Order: sequence, then structure tokens, then C-alpha cells
Amino acid sequence: GSGLTSGRRSLAVMVTKQGEANTVDVVDRINERLPDLMRRIPGDVQILTVYDSAVDIKKSIKNTVWAAIEGALLAFVIVFIFLRNIRPTLVVSIAIPTSLLAGLAALFFKDMTLNIMTLGGLTIAIGRLVDDAIVVTENTYRHLSLGENRKDAAVKGASEVWGAVTSSTIVTVIVFAPLFIVKGITGEFFRPFAYAIIVSMFASLFVALTITPMVSSKLFSAHRAKRMEWGWFIRLREWYGSILAKALQHKWKVLVGLMVLFFVSILLLIPLKKNFMPEFDMDMVFLNLKMPPGTSVDITKDVTMELNDFIMKEPGVDMVYTHYGEYSTGRMGSQAASEGQTSGPNTGFIMIKLKPKGERDCSYDQILERIRNRAKRIPDLSLEVVDIASSMMGGVYPVDIRLSGFDLDKLEHYSKLVEENMNKTEGLVDVDNSMKKGSPEFRIHYDRERLSRYGLTVGQVATTVRTAIEGSIVSRIHRGGEEYDIRLRFREEDRKTLEDIENIPIVSPLGFVVLLKDVADVEEAFGPEKIIHHNKRRVAKLTGALSGRSLNEVISDLKEKNREIEEKFETGYLLEYGGEYEKMLETFSNLGFVLVVAMILVYMIMATQFESLTQPLSIMFSIPFAFTGSILFLFIFGQSLNITSFIGLIFLVGIVVTNAIVLVDFVNQLRRDKKHSIDDALVEAGKIRLRPILMTAFATIFAMIPMALALREGQEMEQGMAIAVIGGLFTSTILTLIIVPIAYKILEGWSERVRGRARKALHGEEDSVFE
Repeated sequence: GSGLTSGRRSLAVMVTKQGEANTVDVVDRINERLPDLMRRIPGDVQILTVYDSAVDIKKSIKNTVWAAIEGALLAFVIVFIFLRNIRPTLVVSIAIPTSLLAGLAALFFKDMTLNIMTLGGLTIAIGRLVDDAIVVTENTYRHLSLGENRKDAAVKGASEVWGAVTSSTIVTVIVFAPLFIVKGITGEFFRPFAYAIIVSMFASLFVALTITPMVSSKLFSAHRAKRMEWGWFIRLREWYGSILAKALQHKWKVLVGLMVLFFVSILLLIPLKKNFMPEFDMDMVFLNLKMPPGTSVDITKDVTMELNDFIMKEPGVDMVYTHYGEYSTGRMGSQAASEGQTSGPNTGFIMIKLKPKGERDCSYDQILERIRNRAKRIPDLSLEVVDIASSMMGGVYPVDIRLSGFDLDKLEHYSKLVEENMNKTEGLVDVDNSMKKGSPEFRIHYDRERLSRYGLTVGQVATTVRTAIEGSIVSRIHRGGEEYDIRLRFREEDRKTLEDIENIPIVSPLGFVVLLKDVADVEEAFGPEKIIHHNKRRVAKLTGALSGRSLNEVISDLKEKNREIEEKFETGYLLEYGGEYEKMLETFSNLGFVLVVAMILVYMIMATQFESLTQPLSIMFSIPFAFTGSILFLFIFGQSLNITSFIGLIFLVGIVVTNAIVLVDFVNQLRRDKKHSIDDALVEAGKIRLRPILMTAFATIFAMIPMALALREGQEMEQGMAIAVIGGLFTSTILTLIIVPIAYKILEGWSERVRGRARKALHGEEDSVFE
């Protein structure tokens, strides 16, 4: 085969790292050798880098770091707005660098690499890292405003909330514990992410309970603390107190209304897009080209160059490497080989390097659509776009249908019907069928009755035919230290036509010679491109890619269309949906398990802290409304429910309960120390904790906004996760301030009635004993 780079003849060298090697280190070492290589080659020869995965990794890491910095600054601004003082804002902000450094150190000692997932974990946790420090600092400032000295205020500020803060941190990190026992791609992919968050969160707790009180006792001013509140916030707090008091009076109406809102929001799950992976706007496009078997390399060259010329005129394209004909196994070759495909004179591939995202006015998908439309105008050309995102997760096709059975002819018939449905399905492109017409072949149908008449078996005749066509090794010769096989077979001109095959002589054990046509029928036909076997059954594999629609939408349409075909299946034939859809179901099942276990663990920890079974339930009421916001925001911003946004839902379980924990803990303190009634304690605690609740929520939300916007390249991985967390935190914060107090009042009232009846029954029994 031959290759060209941007129109110039070239030779491609593809380097693949070993499994445990670091990509960036390998590429850096290669780049160190290039200057020396350049000095040793002719001056008119250029070395161009068409694809460098290290560049993508560095770019993604750089952009994630910038998102972290921007998020930290936004969190800083939010804290300052609420506290109106630079000193406590700086004290709170200490938690961010110290916690992040602790997380990075833990990754280093754990021998984990700094990659998109570990950095993403640290970045998405930034807003939460300041929560503990905010709660301690705000409570310290509240005591200062009451006239206490700095030292006493710092001690009381930390001691009053240390239990709730510790519990909330443990709850936040415990939701990730199940990821360490989940097997498969889910655990492998997200364990580093979870580890980074867990370590940084515990570091932030340590800072909040030690460094924050110490620095507060030195820097805070009682005079400033008394004028720390804005007038608008004082009015907001009083308004909230009156709203909460009315809601508590009409608790059942409010509760039913909010629950109806939750169940209505769940209906959004139906139209919500569902994918295995988030959609990426990448700067590399990989294309596999294939012409019908038997196509000459010259025709393949013309077709490949026609598409190459079109691609080079695309304004968003920076560089193109094109290859036609046979090629050695490299990046593209290995992927093809893994699917049972081989290169040949009828194959080619194109690597396209796009301009950076900010320098082109069209997206990856738009460029791809134009290339596909152009390829459709080339007769007999089969185009496959290699999905790099899928390659990251195991190299599966977005749509992969397995049709299994025993008879090749019936499989071919059924596969053509399924292929027709795939071609009619909106959003499904690059459809390929493993049973499509392959190379020409001769098919031999043996007649066992005629074979027995001549004393022959199928095996004997098949061996003779194989020797005539392929040959058999009869000896070996040695030349120049090398050993060569001597293969005996018919001359090429004696094995080309149907007549030649029919006249292959077969020696019978009975002592005479018969021709192949005397014992079998021979026909010319086209065999399938490849025959795949699975569990001793033949398999027709039909694949496709997505364009403009989500995975669940395409699969739902296909299932509806294929149902009629499945009803006509004979016994022993089965149609299965694999690829990304199968992985999505498996991953969602694993993450669903993680979510359920996480909620159980959260409940157990809170039950231990509050020494109550009902109070944790009142806090758990905030979780459904977090999911309401997540689903709503994902739907509004056109995001899908995928592997990363699902992790955002799990993270939410640990985040949304933290404010409720501090609120309920404060309610218990007021009821225990000041003998408040339930209603008075709930209203008073709500008003006192309103500011830290809003501060922590908005600090976390604003810290994630840069990730949610995904304005830079390589941020699509965390975008859905950030949007899910922002949406869930937004709605849960607003509704937590109402729903948790209502749930607390209902459950505590029920609990007190049960305890009262139990005491009454116990006293009644005692009286009857002493009578």
C-alpha cells in the first residue's frame, strides 16, 4: 500500500505504548529523539506528527486545571459576598489548596497517574472542600457577633458543629465506597476518581476542625462580625422564617404537593437521552474505507484520493494522512483486526487532524456529517468512523447486533432484513453486515450416496481437493541458512474455472479414479466476508454508529422494527443487542447498585450520629428532590444520562444531605438545650443555618460552573457530571429548607406518639402488677 500526508507521499510510523507505560513519558522520549533523526535524513524529507495522544492528554489536564482555578475563584467570591469580609473568606479558602495538595500527595503515594478522571475528581470536589470550613467559620462569626471574644467564639464555633461536620464529610465520601467493590469497567474507570475525592475531603475536614478555628481566633474581629450581614439577607431570612412557619402549619398539603412535583419530574426520564459515554468534540477523525472484495488497488487509490481531496478542502481540517492498499497492523489495523477484519488491496484508512476547537466554526459532528454525505456519492464505498470515545472503554461499536443460528443461508437472509431496518433508522449511520457479499468462492455439495458407491468419504475427497487448491507440504529445502517449504498443488491455470474444479481427479480405495463432479455438485458463489462463531453457533454481526440521536432512542426504534423479524425466527435463532448498549445496561446496573448501597450507608451513618431511626429519614427526603433537579437540568441543557452524569447523581447523595445534617443537628441542640418546641426549633434553626446552607450550596454550584460550561477542549467528560450536580444541588437546597423541617416534624411527632404509647402501656402493666 501507499500513504500520503496532505497530498505528499509518506510513510506512517505508528507507535503503541506498553500497557503500564505512561503515554506522556513515551511521547516525550520519542520527541527527544526526533532532532537527531532529522539531522540524519535528507533535507527534502519532513517528519510530521499527525496524531499525538499526549497532546490531547496534556490539553485536557491543562483545561481541567484551569476549570479548577476558575471554580476556586468563584467559590471565593461567593463566600466573600455572604461574609462581607476578606479575612474569613481567606480563612475558608485555605481549605482548597491544602485539601488539593493532600489529594495529589495521596495519588502520588498510591502510584496513580494524574489523568482526566483523577483531576476531574479533585475539580468537582472543590466547591465541597470549603463546605466544612464555611460551617465552622460562619458559626464562629455568629458567636463573635453575639459579643464573645475571639478565642471563645472559635472554640464554640467549632465544638458546636464538629459532630455534624464530621458526619456530613463521612457521608459525602461513603457514597463512593461501593465503587471499590464493583467489578468491570465501572470500578476500573471511577476508582481513581473516587480515591482523589475521598482523600481531599478528609483533608478538608482536618483543616476545618484544626487550622480554621486556630486562624479564626487570631484574625477575626468582633466589631466586623456585628456588621457582616447584608440588609437584603436579613429580610430574606425573616421571609424564609415566616414561609417555613406556614409550611409547618400545613405540612401535609405542602408534602403532598412536593411529592407530586417529584413524581412529575421523574417522567422526564422518558424523553431524556441515554448514552453510554458523553458526546465529545474531538480534534481527530479516523476513517476506515472498504471497497468490494476483488477491487484492484488502483481503483481503491482513486476512491480514497477522491475522498482525501474533498477532506483537504474542509476549512476545519488541519492535516490529513491517507493510506490505501494493504497496511501493517497499527492503531487502525489493530482495531480492524480485533473485529476479524484484514487489510487488502480494497481497503484504506484516513486520519484527519482538525484545527483546535476555538479556531474552527464547525463541530466534529458537522465535519463528520459532510464527509459521510460525500462518501455516499462514491459507488460501492463502505465507510466506518472509528469511535475514539468507545475505544477508551473497550473498543465496542455504538450499535452492535448479534444474530446467531446454525444455517448460513438463513442467517444471511435474516441479517439482510435486520440491515434494511438499520438503514431505515434515523440517527444510525455506517451500517455494516458481516454476512454481506465477500470474495467469490466455489461451494462443493457432496452426495453421500454417490460417495459410498465409489467407496469414498467426505474427508478423503475434501483432503484431495484441498491439496489440489492450496497444496500440501511434501518436503523442505535449505538455502542460505533459511528453510523453505516445498508445496505440491495444481498449476494455477488448472484450478481457476468451475470446470477445472469439477474435473479434479479423486483416487478411490476401490482402485479407480473418479472426477469430483461424479461425487459432488460444485457451484460458483460469494461467501460471507467473515464467519463469526460464538458458543458453537454461527453469528451474523451488524454494526453501526450514531449521528444526531442518542443510543437509547436508536435502539428503541430498532427493537420495534426488528420485533416482526424475530417473530418469524425458526427455533435456534437469536437476536441480541451488544456493543455500547450492552455496556450501558451493565454499567447502569452497577451504578444503580452503587447508588442504592450509598443511600443505605448514608442512612446508617446518620442513624448512628443522631441515635435515631426517624431523624435520618427526614434528611433522606432531600435526596429525591436532588434527582429532580439533576434530571431537569440534564434535559434542559441537552445532556444525556451517561456513565459520568450517573456518577454525578451518586456524588449528589453525599452532598445534599450535608446541609440537612447540620440543620437537624442544630434543631436537636435547640430542643435539648433551650427546650424549644418542635416548630419553634425548626424555624429558629432554619433561620440560623440559612446563611451557611446557602453559602455552601452556592460555593459548590459556582465552583462547578466552569466544568458545566465546558468552553475548552476535553471537558466533555465532566460536563454532564457537573450539570447533574448543579441541578440537583440547586433544587435540593431550595426544597431542603422546606421539606426536611416538614419531614422532621411529621416523623418526630409520630415517633413521640409511639414512645408515649409505649410508656403508657409500660406504666399500665406496672400498675396491674402492684395491684
